Amino acid sequence: MFEKSFDSIIRAERLGDPLGFKGMKGDGMRYEFFIARRYLKGVHRGRVRISTIGVAVGVMVLVVASSIMNGFRAELLSKMLGVYGHLNLFEFDTTGRKAAIEDYPKWIDLLESQPGVDA
Repeated sequence: MFEKSFDSIIRAERLGDPLGFKGMKGDGMRYEFFIARRYLKGVHRGRVRISTIGVAVGVMVLVVASSIMNGFRAELLSKMLGVYGHLNLFEFDTTGRKAAIEDYPKWIDLLESQPGVDA
């Protein structure tokens, strides 16, 4: 399909289509296929294959690393929120140490009355 003789290329150049794609049937990606074929069947096809494999492996590693990091983040967040809540209230004494919260039912009622607070 893509094989063109020298005469057909010269004829295509005279008609204003230097790459000879006007007479070809396809899905609109003829130029891309021409470039891909030129690189894959050219003199440096070994380098092209190695480069293509290298890019594919790099993308795979990036996707795997991103997935692992997102899973690690979600797991860490769920474990942290299991131990500590979204909101922690502390009262401090005059020396800066944590102290018992006086009248904590008042604070619970105040927080539960806020919009967006579930429990």
